[in-house]
Amino acid sequence: MTLATQLLSVLTAGGLSALFAYVLVRRPPAPYWPQIPLILTAGLLYLLGDLITRDPIGRTAEFLGITLLYAGIHLACWAWLVLALRLGSVGLRPAAIETTIHTTGALAAVIVMLVATNPLHGWVLEPVLGERNVYRPLWWVHAGFAAAEMTTAVVVLLAAARATDRDSQRRSCLLLAAIGTAVAAGSLTYALAPVPLPFDPVVPLSLLGSIAFVLGIYRLQIFNLLPDTLPEIVDRTLDAIVLGDGGGRIVYANRAAHQLLDLDLESSPVLFDLLTQHLEDETGELSEDLVREALERAVGADSTMTVRTRREPRRTLAIRLHELPWGRSNLAMAAELQDITERHEQRQRLRLSERRLRRLIHTAPVGILACDGDGTIETVNSSLVQTLGATSSQELVGQSVLRGNIVRAEEVRSLFRRCLERGESTFGYEWNHTSSWGRATVTRISVEPLRDSDERIVGALAMVEDITEAKQLEREQRQLERRMFDAQRLQSLGMVAGAIAHDFNNLLTIMKGHVELGLLKVDDDEPVKLHLDQIAQSTRHGSELTDQIMAYAGQAPASMHAIDCSTIAAEMETLLEAVIGKRVPFEQSLTADLPKVLGDSGQLRQILVNLLLNAAHAQKGRPGSVRLSTLLVEFDPHNVRGLVVGFELPRGRYVCVEVADDGVGMDARTRERVFDPFFTTREDGRGLGLAATLGIVRAHGAALSLESEEGVGTTFRLYFPGIHEPVEEEVDAQRDSGPAGRTRATQKTDDGRDSAGARDEEKEGAAPGSAAP
Repeated sequence: MTLATQLLSVLTAGGLSALFAYVLVRRPPAPYWPQIPLILTAGLLYLLGDLITRDPIGRTAEFLGITLLYAGIHLACWAWLVLALRLGSVGLRPAAIETTIHTTGALAAVIVMLVATNPLHGWVLEPVLGERNVYRPLWWVHAGFAAAEMTTAVVVLLAAARATDRDSQRRSCLLLAAIGTAVAAGSLTYALAPVPLPFDPVVPLSLLGSIAFVLGIYRLQIFNLLPDTLPEIVDRTLDAIVLGDGGGRIVYANRAAHQLLDLDLESSPVLFDLLTQHLEDETGELSEDLVREALERAVGADSTMTVRTRREPRRTLAIRLHELPWGRSNLAMAAELQDITERHEQRQRLRLSERRLRRLIHTAPVGILACDGDGTIETVNSSLVQTLGATSSQELVGQSVLRGNIVRAEEVRSLFRRCLERGESTFGYEWNHTSSWGRATVTRISVEPLRDSDERIVGALAMVEDITEAKQLEREQRQLERRMFDAQRLQSLGMVAGAIAHDFNNLLTIMKGHVELGLLKVDDDEPVKLHLDQIAQSTRHGSELTDQIMAYAGQAPASMHAIDCSTIAAEMETLLEAVIGKRVPFEQSLTADLPKVLGDSGQLRQILVNLLLNAAHAQKGRPGSVRLSTLLVEFDPHNVRGLVVGFELPRGRYVCVEVADDGVGMDARTRERVFDPFFTTREDGRGLGLAATLGIVRAHGAALSLESEEGVGTTFRLYFPGIHEPVEEEVDAQRDSGPAGRTRATQKTDDGRDSAGARDEEKEGAAPGSAAP
């Protein structure tokens, strides 16, 4: 090897090494990294192998040099192909490009391994010291594969240069294609020359390629692929850019700055003066002190202010001030002004909308809850705080709707879970909730998913409406309608029954008169007298039956005067015990000094007999007792449970007569029909006892309530309005509807027997009847 050849190899190696170090420092972006460092590494390997093979110490050294030389060739060809494929557009899918890269890399590695093991098999070449090596079949495979890689890379780079409309990228592709073509041509020339060349042309071509790379870095910007030169890019940007020198004088302004600030650079304006002359802050001023203060804050970090232009049309700008190095000791100032008028107006509208929405949410009469995708509560309003019984919104925010600390009902938690996981919406779900202070509420819940711009579920929005009062009003309305319907039905039945009983009673009066006349005309020993006595007894029973029907219709003759309910109940103690017998415990709780009530004492006794006899029958041998109580209560028709009649009565203090038992009770169907005439569940009953009781209560202007539950017992309550002034004379009611002024000495029970008959039956040990009325 001559001195010149050695010197050329050293220069080339130094150039490649310097370029390699520069590339490592600059670290260019993809696709240049890491392909360019690999190409430079391949060049260094090739140079090292060429130096060893030109003056080999022995066969081992020569094979090492050959291996390094061929490794450099294949590494360079493969890296050049990879760079071309990733830089240019070849119409292949990314997966196909990656497959090509990996396949060619694997083949290149196999060829290098065959070259390295050539001393073992001799399939690649046969080295000849001082002369051209003898090429074996695999060498042609190596040469063809390397040529194909480099040819493909050059073609792809030329196609990319032709397809792009960017000058810098076109020049970069042409430069890379030229360097690759030159180096490949030099390698083939050296390998296929008929006689050995005095030097390897790849070495000077590599040196020229390195120089071309350096020129490309500085002149063509091949590492950054900028579409145009930097000044042109800055001048075309939409943001205004102004640069001041170390003394603050403006030395550069792009096109947008000229249009925005109406600049005249020939007058050498000062940056501070320019800003204060054309711009103002939200207070209407932008002083030099304010700008200097912003500059001081900008040391080490950018500082941004929002300002407005002074002239029309007024624009809102974001001004960013920078400090830049200027020379060796001074600092330059750069101002970047971005027109954010539309963004600022949109932000203002958004803030106004947010304030309105926030006020709307917090003043809404229904509870509103918003949670994130994990179920964590982010927003609640005051209505929800009140509905859930929390002390403040802070108590709820941060909690999870998917755990039981806030939402204790699993079915409600499942609504949120389905909404957040599957996007299901729920509308109008009713939830019975008990607040922290024990208030029972009924709420209606609707849950909707919240989605982002990609339709992904990011949270849930729930509307919680407290419908407790509405539900209560709805129940009261249904109860009132049902009670009014029952009252109208009973009143209609009473009118019909009263009319029938009135006519029937007239017929009985005629029959009784004729029977009494017949009895006056026959002797006691005549057989017909017995039949007349039976007829007379039947007419009396018929009259008693019509009296009960008339009582149900509210048309029974009554002698109204001031009476004491406790006194009447106490006077009847012996009679009532006789009626219900000794087999059922009887208890009394009578309040003394109750207000008098206006009523018929005989009819009140009849009511008590009917109710107490029914209570005794309801026991059916069960443990418990029959209780009779009188007391003074506050009566409100809207709050009395089981009210049957008396809805129109005003609120106030009423005398209450209560008859209760611990018997079998009634089901809902029986409670609905228990006051119907002729309805009974007893085999020996006529179904008129409670019907007559209802009519008497209605005729007295009183109220009646019924509470009963199967297996628990039944309670009847009578509410009589008290009188506070003495009533001096009796008032006869319904004088024209029956035998006037008649007050019976015996009280009739539901099965038609008088109280004396019932008492005799009890003394004889007979059971009065069945349990239900």
